[in-house]
Amino acid sequence: MEHAIVVILFLGISWVGSFVVIGWLFTQPLATVFLVLVYQERISQMPPPSSGDHPIKQKIDSSAN
Repeated sequence: MEHAIVVILFLGISWVGSFVVIGWLFTQPLATVFLVLVYQERISQMPPPSSGDHPIKQKIDSSAN
């Protein structure tokens, strides 16, 4: 659901800027910055991966047996 809201806001900001050519030059970077900020916020909320869950380590451990 969160993804849909972000996409709608991104497209809405881009759409508003498309009415005027020079407006697109300002709103497209604004929409992109908004998208990056949402991505950074989402990544910062994720827990750090534990060392036991690393897929490469699991592959090495399974090949050693």
